[in-house]
Amino acid sequence: MPSAPKGTGLRVKGDQASYRSMSGRTEYVSVNSADYRTLPRVDNPNTVDNLVRASKVRTRIRREVILPLLKDLTVLTAYAKLSESYTSEMLLFQEDIIKAVSRHLKQQYRLLLNIDKQIDRSDPAHSRRVNLAMGQIKAEIEFVNGRASGLYNRTLRALSQEISKDKPDAIRISRLLAPATYQNVNHHSLSRGLASIQRSSLQRARFNAQYQLYAEANVQYVQWRLSGSHKDYGGSEICEVLANTTGNLASRARSDRGLYLLSEAPQPPHPNCMCSLVPTK
Repeated sequence: MPSAPKGTGLRVKGDQASYRSMSGRTEYVSVNSADYRTLPRVDNPNTVDNLVRASKVRTRIRREVILPLLKDLTVLTAYAKLSESYTSEMLLFQEDIIKAVSRHLKQQYRLLLNIDKQIDRSDPAHSRRVNLAMGQIKAEIEFVNGRASGLYNRTLRALSQEISKDKPDAIRISRLLAPATYQNVNHHSLSRGLASIQRSSLQRARFNAQYQLYAEANVQYVQWRLSGSHKDYGGSEICEVLANTTGNLASRARSDRGLYLLSEAPQPPHPNCMCSLVPTK
C-alpha cells in the first residue's frame, strides 16, 4: 500500500495514502476523486510570522557571517563566524518556539468559542498548557539543534572549498550563506535551510499543543483545511488528499470532506506544511 510521500508538493500514488495521526498511529485514507478546489481554505496567521522569521535569519547571517568573512577570507574566520551564528540562532529559536506555542494556543481559544466550547482562558490555565507542551517543545529544540548542526557543517565544507581556490568568488560565498533575496532562487543556502527546519519544527510543536488543548476541551471532530497559500497540485498531493477525504473513524458517522475524529487527526505530513486543523461540531 503506497505511503503518503514526504516533502512539499510530493504526490500520492494509488488509491490509498498513509499518514501519521496526532495520537501517533499510522492511519490510512482513500484518495477522493472529488474536486478539492471547492473546499474552503484557511489563511494561517503563522504564515506571516514565518516570513518575518526567515527574513530575520537571513539578515543576521548576512550581517554576522558574510560581512566579517568577506573582510577576512579565511577558513578560520568562516569556522568562527559560523560557530557563533549557530549558537545564537539556537538560543533565539528556543525563545521563539515557546512564544509561538503560546500565541497559537491563544488563537485556538477563539476558534473553540466559535463552536461553543467553553474553556478556562485565565493566565494560570494558559501557563499550565504551555508547560504541558514543554515535552514536545524540548524534543523539537533537540531536533532543530541536530539538523542545524548538520546544515552548518555542510555549509562550512562548501565555504572551505570556495575559500581555498586561487580566486574565491564572493558572490558564490554570499549565495551559500544568505542570498540577497529568495525570489526566483532555488539553490541551497544556510539561511534558507535553517528557516525551513525551524518552520517545520514550530508547526509540529503548535499542532501538538493544539491537540492537547482540543482533548481538554472535549473536541470530537476536526477538519483538515488547506492553507490559503497552498499551491495547486491537482488533488494528488498529500495535503490535498487529507482535505478531500474523510477519516476512517469519522466516516462511520459523517461524510464531510476533511473531517477526522481528534484521535485520527493528521500531523503536519511534510516539511513546511502550513495547513490547519480546525475544530468543528
